[in-house]
Amino acid sequence: MTRKKMTESGTRFETLIESRRALYENSPLAILEWDWEGKLLVWAGRAEELFGWKAEEVVGKRWDETGFFLEDDLEMVRKNLGDLRSRRYSNQLSRHRTKDGRQVYCEWFNSILFDDGKRGGHVISYVQDVTDRRRAEKRLIESHDRFEKIAAQIPGGIGQRIVTSDGKQYFSYLSPGAQKLLGVKWEDAQKDAGVVSANIHPEDLPRFQEAVEYALKTMKPVNWQGRFIDGPEVRWLQIMSQPTARPDGAVVFDGFITDVTWRKLAEEALAISEERLQFAIDGAQDGVWDWDVRTGKVIYSERWAAMLGYDVRDLPQDFSTWESLVHPDDIPASMEKIERHLSGEDEYYETEFRMKAKNGEWRWILARGKIVKRTEDGEPLRMTGTHKDIQQDKIDAETRVRLERQLAEARTMQALGVMAGGVAHDFNNILTAIIGFSELLKHDLAGDEESLENVNEVLTASKRAKVIIQELITFSRTGRLNRKTGLVSNAIDRSLSLAGSKLMKNVEIETHVTEDEPRVLIDKSQIDRALMNLVLNSAQAIGMDGGRIDIRVEQVIFGESGEEDGISLNPGRYVRLVVEDNGAGMTPDVLKRVFEPFYSTKPSSIGIGLGLAVVQGIVSAHHGAITIESEPGEGTGVSIFLPCVEESDAAE
Repeated sequence: MTRKKMTESGTRFETLIESRRALYENSPLAILEWDWEGKLLVWAGRAEELFGWKAEEVVGKRWDETGFFLEDDLEMVRKNLGDLRSRRYSNQLSRHRTKDGRQVYCEWFNSILFDDGKRGGHVISYVQDVTDRRRAEKRLIESHDRFEKIAAQIPGGIGQRIVTSDGKQYFSYLSPGAQKLLGVKWEDAQKDAGVVSANIHPEDLPRFQEAVEYALKTMKPVNWQGRFIDGPEVRWLQIMSQPTARPDGAVVFDGFITDVTWRKLAEEALAISEERLQFAIDGAQDGVWDWDVRTGKVIYSERWAAMLGYDVRDLPQDFSTWESLVHPDDIPASMEKIERHLSGEDEYYETEFRMKAKNGEWRWILARGKIVKRTEDGEPLRMTGTHKDIQQDKIDAETRVRLERQLAEARTMQALGVMAGGVAHDFNNILTAIIGFSELLKHDLAGDEESLENVNEVLTASKRAKVIIQELITFSRTGRLNRKTGLVSNAIDRSLSLAGSKLMKNVEIETHVTEDEPRVLIDKSQIDRALMNLVLNSAQAIGMDGGRIDIRVEQVIFGESGEEDGISLNPGRYVRLVVEDNGAGMTPDVLKRVFEPFYSTKPSSIGIGLGLAVVQGIVSAHHGAITIESEPGEGTGVSIFLPCVEESDAAE
């Protein structure tokens, strides 16, 4: 080469360098230029910030003498530089050593800057620090080979767009990656930037034009996303650029182009997933909560608050809100469940507890949740979950258990009634013969006082057995009714008369009957028997020390739920017959078994444990209910509920 040609070549290179100086200075990337011998010519952009060496320390050296390439990557770099002769563009991911000894990962975008027709001209390299990205990808990708395959597919490009003072727009530079993403050739874009706009989706073009116009007016950065059409392919691109005004009135946009198609698809999929999740949550009527474990802040959904009667805007959005509404008795078990999940002992959080509604009612809630974010050390950061109102489920379950228990009791009572009826009939016949022959024997033994005394004992025991047999017969016939309309209060005098001498004189009996007592459909004899049994039980509980028995008749109304104080009845009007005493009372263990046939805490000479069982059978046969309350030393109260009949149907 002659001296003149060398001078022209150097002058042309200097001119090229100067024309790109603005791009280099504004670039967030490190920009390096090399000749085909591998000698470094330009050290610009973030090169010094990235690698640590100043330009004078490295410019003029061959690439393998600069010191920032690792030995293991030299062959790869040599091959990439060699490929440029045929491909004119290459990119690589390599490791580098900085001046202060750190190791960084960099992505290189290499292309031929110009061609002198002989040895190929110069190579320009755009270098990006991808250390953080590399570390993040290494956590996700197990295989290094797979990482390289994915990294090679990561698109990206840079470009410089010029808007002249007379409105002409063109690209002074487009990297190969940018050309590929935008679907244009640089030589076309150098003439007119419109070739890029032509590939923008028609629905997105107005937004792009507005973003450019706004940037030209305000000199604020452009950050735009939209669709580009490249033949049959449609891709989402993000364009970020910084406008800079030049002295000649032109505006230079230095920017980056990123393919965000995968992110957009993910966002769309996430939106669809969230929409489906919301549909599912709305359909299930669940409330949602999102808890920041570290700060204690909790986001409660509107449904979460509404199921308790609150407006979500009236509730503090923190953990203390939940704590203040959960029943104090349920807090320990619930907190234990939370701690077990936070510690990783339980995979999921699930528990049931009561929460106080705005109207003061305690409602049963089923809570489910899961940790969705932890630190690298496993410390929980975020937990989300749902609340489901299971109040009605609890009521239904309790009702089902109660009905099953009542059914089992009814079957037991029926079986015992059948058995008792048969036994009573046979024993009654036997006792009739014993009593009859004993009376005859008394006649034959007249004058034999010792023998007569023995016979009288037989008669006494037989008559006592007769009473027991009568109780068995009554117990077996509680389901056989001869019902007519009448007043329950009329049974009071009849029952007290039947009790007769069995009532001790030191027992005071008071009665209270409501003035508007409704009529009921009853079997008078059985109601008389039931009330007599209750009065006698109270008298026995009072004992020889004396006391008081209160008998009340009043009207009560059950609402639509049919639930009141643990009683389950059809909604409507009922007569309540109450018998209360101030006797010895009963322990909780005894109270649980009072309705069991043949269960009694009294001596056998007083009863065989059928009194309350008979009363319960009579009440059940009348489609009523019976409750009993008692505490040791505080007396006992028994309430019988019988359904009323309408006045139009009532007739004595």
